[in-house]
Parts: sequence; structure tokens; C-alpha cells
Amino acid sequence: MKWQPDKAKLHVKFEDKGYRNGFKCKSLSRFERRRTIKTTRQTGRLQQPTPEFSQVIWDKYIHRIFITGKVFLFVKKRIILYCVMLFVAACTPTSTVIRSHHANKTRRAYFSRSTSKRCKALLPDIKWAASKAGVDPALLVGVVRVESNFNPNARSGAGAIGLTQVIPSTAKSKGCGPLYDPRANLLCGARVLKGFLDYYNGNLVLALSGYNAGHYYPDQADRNSTVPRNFSYVEAVLHARSHFLLHGCNW
Repeated sequence: MKWQPDKAKLHVKFEDKGYRNGFKCKSLSRFERRRTIKTTRQTGRLQQPTPEFSQVIWDKYIHRIFITGKVFLFVKKRIILYCVMLFVAACTPTSTVIRSHHANKTRRAYFSRSTSKRCKALLPDIKWAASKAGVDPALLVGVVRVESNFNPNARSGAGAIGLTQVIPSTAKSKGCGPLYDPRANLLCGARVLKGFLDYYNGNLVLALSGYNAGHYYPDQADRNSTVPRNFSYVEAVLHARSHFLLHGCNW
């Protein structure tokens, strides 16, 4: 009779070398391999090893605690950041200190949702800034209407600030005050507008084009005897000026 190899013993040899079902199994510890070999010799079948107690504890408890801790730290950092931002905002001094009841009502009107109310609240300051700089108050109203819609906290993506949307570097060259102060911002914008009007000899189209985009567009239009490329801005300001002359602050 031809000799036949014992398949159980061959299977045990595989298990002894760290194989299971013919494939290498590095995840089995020495203790698990011994237990698997012993079970195979007794029953002739391979028994799946049970996970260690430490692995069970990690899967059920420690891993969840670890994930919860990470979430808690993430939320905690956000809460601390928001608290710091609120503290800085509360401690930052405002540009103007308003004490009287009338001034408080005026300041509330500055930030009203109604454009007409904001315009009426700012109109005395606009007339004051226009008289200081020597420009037409209605023209300054048109600039403020188009630039910021009478919002003192307006800020553009290019960094322009306030009612007249003045760039901080331009404000520094003109010697202006804090740009978030409505009066200082209006005076600064009026000075800049006056500078462009003087430079282009009172030409409203070129001056407004320069106020919006600098000297490049109006100089190009002046050389070629054409309208500036940002003429739509000029039209919007002149339309707002005409509307104010006809209807006042009833937007």
C-alpha cells in the first residue's frame, strides 16, 4: 500500500511556521499559534483564535474615549478662539465717544437697515465735509451712495474702508483720521475727490473715474478722447447725485 502523508500533521506544520490555510499570518502571537496547533491536533479542525483581552478593551472603550477626547479638544480650541475674539472686540476703543441721547439716536440711525434713514443721519456730516474740502455736497452724496450705500462699516476686497471707500495708504498720504469714524472718512473722501477734480480741471467724468480706479483709466481716456473704461461707475455716481438733488434722501 502506498504511503499517504498525514494531512493533519502537514496542517500543523503550516500552523507551527505561522501559516494559516496556506497563507502567512503575522498577526498571530506565539501563544495563539500554540493554542491553534493544540486545538488542531485534538479536533482535526482549525479553530479561529479569539482576540486578546487588551484588543477588546481598546476596541470597546479606549478607542472611543480617544476619539471623544479629540473632538473635545477641537471644540475647546474653537471656544477659546471665540472668547479671545470677543474679548479683543470688547476692549478695542471706538474712534468716537458718544454720550448724549441725541448723539446715540444719530449713531443708531447710521446703522439702520433703511438707506433713507442712514442718508438723513449722515447728511449734516456730508455737508460739513464737502464745505471743508470745497466740493459739491450732492456729488459727495452720490459717491457715498455708490461706494458704500451709506454704511460706515463697509469694507471692500481691495481694502477700501468706510463710507467713501478710501484705501488706507491714500488716507495716510492725505493725513486723514480713523477711517471707521464717519466724519473723518467723509472728510478724507472729500479731500481725495477734490484732488482729482483739481488734477483734471473740474472734469467730473475724469475725476470720478480717477476716484474709482486711479489715474490710468482717465489718463487713457483723455489721450484718446474717449470715455473711461469704468464709465458705468461715473454714470452711477452722477445718477445718484441727480436723484439726491430731485428727491433728497428718499431712496
